[in-house]
Amino acid sequence: MDPASVGGPDKGPTPKYKLAGWLWPDSGETAARNNMRQLLHRLRMAVGGIVLGEDQLELTPEAEVDVQCLSHLQNLSLELLRQDAHLLEVYDYDDCPDFEEWLEGTRAGLDALRSHTAQGDAERLEKMGEPRRALEYAQFRLRLEPFSEEAHRQVIRLHYL
Repeated sequence: MDPASVGGPDKGPTPKYKLAGWLWPDSGETAARNNMRQLLHRLRMAVGGIVLGEDQLELTPEAEVDVQCLSHLQNLSLELLRQDAHLLEVYDYDDCPDFEEWLEGTRAGLDALRSHTAQGDAERLEKMGEPRRALEYAQFRLRLEPFSEEAHRQVIRLHYL
């Protein structure tokens, strides 16, 4: 997966009632639409105008989204890479299958981004003659991709160095 694609195919304007269907799949259409209207009203009252549109919803350019910011960073710190937390992991979305499917894809994209970044940083540090620091990144990548032969080779090479 291309790390730049983190966020899934549904980035940008999304039909309001598609989101309502994701969030309230077992509700009837009328109930889901009412729930969406109430949610948007509460959101706008709580944080102001971060959501644009009536039929198509999108965040304003001023809204900061941490996942989106991560996908634009070239070098993530080792501390950030080490975080084992996953996007929205403390919540259960079994009752929202479409949203859960999107979320799993987004989580996979973030893991790919973290792995790609760890690999690149390990290679960069190895070229700079810092194999011990490179090994930290390579070992992190190995934890993300335990079945990757390439990741194992990188760790072994860095241990050797």
